[in-house]
Amino acid sequence: MSSEFSYDTWRSRRVAFLDFEASGLSYDSYPISVGVCFLHSHSTFYRVIRPHTRWTHWDPAAESIHGLGRDWIEIHGQAADQVARELLEWLDGSEIFVDSSTMDGFWFERLVDTIHERRPELNSVPAVCEMLALLNRRHLGEVRRDVSLRHPRTHNALEDAQASRALVRELLKPAP
Repeated sequence: MSSEFSYDTWRSRRVAFLDFEASGLSYDSYPISVGVCFLHSHSTFYRVIRPHTRWTHWDPAAESIHGLGRDWIEIHGQAADQVARELLEWLDGSEIFVDSSTMDGFWFERLVDTIHERRPELNSVPAVCEMLALLNRRHLGEVRRDVSLRHPRTHNALEDAQASRALVRELLKPAP
């Protein structure tokens, strides 16, 4: 197995898993919550994001999936610029993995744009999972199914980041 993909090599890396929930899936959508967890730490980051004044799009279908209403996030969310600063600080020095480089990258960019920063490079959870499964001789479909029973996707940003972490942790193990 390539040493780059061994468990011991990953142990020394600061690997973060990031997920967003959003107001919808259109070009006008924006992040409404963000969750982060780390491969080798119990530390987590979760924030509900109050929409920036420029962000107005709202898709009721997205709300029915993630369960966060616009009125609720207006009241309970933190300012987008504050969340952006905190998130970048939390992720500093991390290799960041996301389920969807396209959508998570778009929402991350939209968030950090509120403080005129650029988002860090993102890595693909699906791509690394395929590589780990191949190198560790694991059947990706079976591992995904087993992990999803213990860590189902809930459309909560933190829980979904933790589900990605659980999948990668399992795939870092050699085949039984």
